[in-house]
Amino acid sequence: LQRNVPVLIATMFQTYAVTDPDGHFRPNGAAVVPAFNAAVRQLASGRLNVHLVDLEPVMRTRSLVGADGVHLEDSGFEVMASTFMAAIEAAFPVRGSFQ
Repeated sequence: LQRNVPVLIATMFQTYAVTDPDGHFRPNGAAVVPAFNAAVRQLASGRLNVHLVDLEPVMRTRSLVGADGVHLEDSGFEVMASTFMAAIEAAFPVRGSFQ
């Protein structure tokens, strides 16, 4: 940030607590994701050259996250990638033509 290098930072998608096949409960940090995301949004707010990629609202569908409650399904990676791409295109518009 001190060198005026633009960066993108992202909120975290919601994780989910699960009980694994052996009966062990895994909270997977699900309870702290909203507070973490609020802190990320606050960090990005009003900062020059800091662009927020807000994954939380576009990835609220449980089916995007795998059965373990943490790792994304292919469809979740697709949503994440398209959200990052849209943020990159908005933050760094192409000027002129490549043709």
